[in-house]
Amino acid sequence: MENKGLAITIIFQAESANYGEALGNVASLKKISRDNGDQYTYISRQAIRYNIVEQLGETPAPVSAEVSGDKKVIQFAPTAMITEYPEIDFFGYLKTEKGTGGHKRSAKVRLSNAISLETFKGDLDFLTNKGQADK
Repeated sequence: MENKGLAITIIFQAESANYGEALGNVASLKKISRDNGDQYTYISRQAIRYNIVEQLGETPAPVSAEVSGDKKVIQFAPTAMITEYPEIDFFGYLKTEKGTGGHKRSAKVRLSNAISLETFKGDLDFLTNKGQADK
């Protein structure tokens, strides 16, 4: 059986879209550096996935905390099925279960980071909510 696929590249305009850690009310954009020292902001594939799931407007797939030794592993609930939750149909899963090899589904939709075309110039967003404070 021959595997076939479709690759799509999308160029889009976005504002400061994916923040990393914050210090007070100053948040830094996630960025990568190239060999020449230029920095480019990016939106992680996890953030893109999260936004796709949110935009679907479907009920999110339930998760559960499974105990593995002295650790808890957060994963999709054993009862979550692809027929009910597009999220796990598109992006796959690995459900571990003691005494089995687990249950897995390969992702049908694979994402990569969205990387800016223009270099980062030190933009800041002070994450204030002045409108709410003025009320």
